[in-house]
Formats: sequence, structure tokens, C-alpha cells
Amino acid sequence: MNTNQTEYVLLDQGLIQKWQALDFLACIHVNATSEAFAKSQGALQTPPAPFVLGTSQCEIAHDPVFVIVPYAAIESIFYPNTTQNLSLYCSMSNTKVKYAKAYLVEGNSFSNQTVCVSLSPNSKGVLNVYDANGTKTDAVIQLGYYEGFLNVQGIPFVEYLMIYLPGSNGTVENPPSLFYTSNFYRAYVLGDLSGFTQVYPENATGINFVNGTYPIRIFKLDNFTGSLPEVPQKPSWVHNNYTMP
Repeated sequence: MNTNQTEYVLLDQGLIQKWQALDFLACIHVNATSEAFAKSQGALQTPPAPFVLGTSQCEIAHDPVFVIVPYAAIESIFYPNTTQNLSLYCSMSNTKVKYAKAYLVEGNSFSNQTVCVSLSPNSKGVLNVYDANGTKTDAVIQLGYYEGFLNVQGIPFVEYLMIYLPGSNGTVENPPSLFYTSNFYRAYVLGDLSGFTQVYPENATGINFVNGTYPIRIFKLDNFTGSLPEVPQKPSWVHNNYTMP
């Protein structure tokens, strides 16, 4: 950053939607996938697609994990008296809280791994995630922030970004992908990037649950030694008070 004379880093939640495309380009840059591979994967779809991203090993290793939750289960949070399909829920003993049966999405593929999402949000709209055995994990989703809707075998689902919370050492323990150790995740979601100080929003710290809490975060490099280039002198034939760009 000093070499590029860059003192500040601006991060916004729009990068999450663009991440898969940026990941694809980065993997191409290091020769870990190719445009031809993406097109070949698209040809395997039914019906065929021009291309498919997120299927190479490089992309999967760097993509975030998403979870799809039955729409009816999410709807039950707001309309608890509606009739529900019991197959959409996890069977959890000794609790009055309902848990939706959800499925992980890794890269561009549905995983066979299921999780149970608590349907009792806290004051920030955060839902805790449990494994299939009922053990609480370090992952949560934000009720108000979803990636989109999709239909799987006639059942509507809502897709959410999985947010993995840091452990006692301030980093995500046993991260499911390298996305969760990236500078973007550490800065934008965890709000803690070594060598940088957050300057916007001021006095805002802690986890960004990606629901508009901190739609933009700006960090300043602590030991910035770069400088702007010297401003060239005006040519003799210029007679005004404007500053040269």
C-alpha cells in the first residue's frame, strides 16, 4: 500500500455478492481454473448454461459458505400460527424453540451436510446454527440479510451467508474455507485487521452481521509511509489560480 500511495481501505457489503466472480478471476490469475473449465461445467447443466462458476477446487477453497433455509420456516417466525410441514424442522428435544432443517452450499454445489437453524432471533436478528446432533456451532446467520430465493424440488428456500464467529484468539477456528481467513472477512465482518485502524464508522467495533449494521467500513494503515506524487509546476503559458491535477 505504501508503494501504491494508498493509506485507506474501503470495504462494503456489495463485495459479498461479487465475491464468486472475483474469486473466479483470481483463480484464473494463478492458473488454478480457466474460462474453458467454467464453460464445460455449464454444458453439463440441465438445461445447458453458458458457464458455471464456483466448481473448481480453487474456487471452492476460497468461496464463503452459504446455507439455504426453508422459506416456510423463516415465515413462521413472523406468522407462528400458520400450519407447518414438520419435515422442514429438526427434531430437538427439551426445547420450545423451533429449528429449521437447512442445507449447506459450498461453492456452487449443494452439500449433503445439514444443519439446524434456530428460529428464535436475538435483538440483532441473528439466528444461531446447530449441527445435526443439536450441538451449537460457532456459526450464525442474519435474518434480515439474505442472498436470494431458490426452489429445490418444489420447496422454496432462502439463501443466507454463514457468518463464523471468532474464537478466543480473535480468529475463526477451523474455518470451512479460506474466505474466513481473508483480510476482507477479518476487516469487514470481524472488524479487526492487524496493522490497520478503523476510521469509519467512528467508535464502531465488533462483529458486522451484514444486515446494514456497517454497510461500509474504512480502515487506515497504521504505519503509512507513502506519499502523493509531487505536483508538477504550471507551464509558463498557464495564467490562472487552478491547481494542476
